Amino acid sequence: MRGGFPDSLLAQSDAQSYQWRRAYLTQVIERDVAFFAPRLPGPTLKKLWAMLATDQGGLINSAKLAQNLGVSGQSITRYLALLCELMHVRALQPWHGNIGKRLTKSPKYYVRDSGLLHALLEIQTDEQQLRHPIIGQSFEGFVIEEICSQLGSEWRYSFYRTQNGAEIDLLAENGAHVLAVEIKRSSKPVPSPGFYSGSTNVSATQRLLVHADERSWELDEKTRAIALDSLVPAIEAISQMSQH
Repeated sequence: MRGGFPDSLLAQSDAQSYQWRRAYLTQVIERDVAFFAPRLPGPTLKKLWAMLATDQGGLINSAKLAQNLGVSGQSITRYLALLCELMHVRALQPWHGNIGKRLTKSPKYYVRDSGLLHALLEIQTDEQQLRHPIIGQSFEGFVIEEICSQLGSEWRYSFYRTQNGAEIDLLAENGAHVLAVEIKRSSKPVPSPGFYSGSTNVSATQRLLVHADERSWELDEKTRAIALDSLVPAIEAISQMSQH
């Protein structure tokens, strides 16, 4: 709910945490953006950031964004690059490979800190979060950041999606190790057929289904359902395995 910034996470109340995050967003736009790109108008960048939050984890239509914001497509590309460089937004690139499939070619964008995501969407309490349609995408973005943080920069990250419905939310590759991850905010998760077919197409060596239940279990010899509370040690074990 509060994200990972210490002043937000450790605030005495949800209200104080929310106020800090809203002030931080204003500070980033008025100070950091002005320093790195003085020609970018703050209000336009704030609107773009809010649009990215609304479509968390979605494929971005730059032409539509440019039209809605009244700027050029080149400006949108510049804005997105700046937010990624400032490490507030992750552009998850599509997986590329010569497998004879029609693959999605556009990146997916995520607001990296879940607390900032909720502040951009004016979500102030756990109750509001649970009722909001963004909750599934918020969970997905949080899990992706946790995995990337634990595995580190030696791994290459992407997502996989074909025109016929095969999809992997996150692919992490390090040499011969290929980890395929499906993310479902459900207490009774079931991997989709598209996840299995996609994992076969990319020759995944391990598969994880990360979910919101409290228990973890083996689905088959290559696939494990992992509760969010058990995700970090599971990823640490995968990281150590890849080093041998």
